[in-house]
Amino acid sequence: MRTLVLLFTAMAMFNAPVFADDNIANCEVVVEKIGNPNDVVEGELAVMDFDFLPADDFIYSVFKPDSDPIKQIDGNVIRGLMCTRSNVVPTEFDLKLIKTGVPLYLSQNFDSTDSSLMSISGHEGKYTYMYDGPDLPKDEQDMLELRLQTLNTEHKETKEKDGKSSD
Repeated sequence: MRTLVLLFTAMAMFNAPVFADDNIANCEVVVEKIGNPNDVVEGELAVMDFDFLPADDFIYSVFKPDSDPIKQIDGNVIRGLMCTRSNVVPTEFDLKLIKTGVPLYLSQNFDSTDSSLMSISGHEGKYTYMYDGPDLPKDEQDMLELRLQTLNTEHKETKEKDGKSSD
């Protein structure tokens, strides 16, 4: 209950459209199902199997104070977070989710070829995005670049604070 109160308090600081877009009911995690190693024949490619599960537990774990986000569900590794949104530019709420290292995918409709798709993930020491869809309006493109700059600046500062060189 305490976690829910903290989560809703943090989200309430954003304006109403942003709060509405951050509805976790529209998010799923992509998990890689662990298969039986005996099913893989030597010299052949293993078939990877994925499941789509509600993201509630993962998202709550990210915002739970003094704990690390979960990396697995029922022994299956989390490989992505997919959220359906009217606007595919990540919100401030999303930044903490992105920092987990789990790639974030945003789309108006993942089942439609006419829908925009935004992917944000860490690659070679920095956060990058891939976008497929109509050109973003200038204000949205500027916001996207600002959010990525924030992520990358924080990432660099964290690595330097930990005594690691930046990539």
